[in-house]
Amino acid sequence: MHFTDFIAKYQGKKIDYDGAYGAQCVDLFRFYCKEVLGINQPKGVTGAKDLWTNYLTDPNLYNNFERIVNTPDFVPQPGDVWIWTANYGKYGHVAIESYATATISKFQCFSQNDPSESACVLKDYAYKYVYGVLRPKNQANIRITNYGSKTEIEDKMIDWSWFNKSEVNSWETLKPLLFEYLGEKEGRCAYGDPETVNHGHLGDERAKSKKLETQIAELQKQVDVFDQTISEKNKTIDSLQAQVQQLKTQMQGMTVYHTQAEWDRLHELLDVQGVEIKDLEQELDQKVKLTEEKNKTIDALQARVDSLKKTNGGALWELLVARLKELLS
Repeated sequence: MHFTDFIAKYQGKKIDYDGAYGAQCVDLFRFYCKEVLGINQPKGVTGAKDLWTNYLTDPNLYNNFERIVNTPDFVPQPGDVWIWTANYGKYGHVAIESYATATISKFQCFSQNDPSESACVLKDYAYKYVYGVLRPKNQANIRITNYGSKTEIEDKMIDWSWFNKSEVNSWETLKPLLFEYLGEKEGRCAYGDPETVNHGHLGDERAKSKKLETQIAELQKQVDVFDQTISEKNKTIDSLQAQVQQLKTQMQGMTVYHTQAEWDRLHELLDVQGVEIKDLEQELDQKVKLTEEKNKTIDALQARVDSLKKTNGGALWELLVARLKELLS
C-alpha cells in the first residue's frame, strides 16, 4: 500500500495492532511496517523510545531502516519514522513524517495517541526531545512521482467519483465541472494548452517572460552592433599602427642631409597619426563602457528570469532559459 493511501485509510481513526492497551502510537508504526513497508515486525517494546535503543540488536530494524540522529540542520523526508525520548513522555513517542514541507524549525507527522487516546491525525511538531529518525531503506511505497505541476499525491487526494456522472460526455460539459471542482473561474484552469488557456497568475508571468525575452533579444542586437563596431575600430587602429611603424622605419633610414622642412613634415605626419590614434582609443573606451553597461543589463534580466523560474517552476521557464542561453552563446 502506498503511504498516501495509508494516511487516507486511517486518518481520524483509532487503530490497535496487538489488541493490548488500546490505540497506541506504536500500533500505528506496526501497521505502517506491515501495510506500507511490507517488513517483519520489530521485536516487542515497552515504549516507543525502545525502537531507537533496540536498533543495533534488532535485525528487523537495522536491516530495514537507516538510523539518523537529529542535528540542528537536519530536515526529514516523507516516510521517516520519528522517535522521541522519555523527556517527551514516560514511554517516548513514535510518528511518521508526512508529505508536508519540513523546515529546520518544524515538521509534520502522521501520529496517533498524541495527545493520549487520540486518533490518527496529521500533526505539526518542533524538534524537541527527539532522538532522530528511522528511514526506510525501501522507498517504493513512499516515493512521489512528479507529473509537471501535478503529482501522484494530488491525484490520490482528489475524489474523482464525480467524473462518472452520466452528463459528463464531452469537454464542454466537463470543463465547467472541472473548473468548479478546482475552485477556478472559467478560463483560469491550472492545466491545459498554454497557447489557448488564460492561466491567471501563470498567464501574467508568461506575458512578463515574453516581454523580457523581447527586451533581451533587442539588447543582444545592440551588443552585436557594438561588437562589430569595436572590431572595425580595432582593425583601423591596427592599420594606423602599421602606418606609424612604417613611418618610423622610413625615418630611421633618413640621413642627416635631409632638410629641416622634411623633418618638420615627418613630425607633422606623426603628430596627426598620434591624434587619430588617441581619438580612436577614446572612442574604443566609450564603446567598451557601453558594452559593459549592456552586459550588466543582460545579467539583471537573466537574474529576473531565474527568479521567475524559481517562483513558478515548470517547462515554460526551462524553455526561456534555453532561449537565453542560445541568444548569449
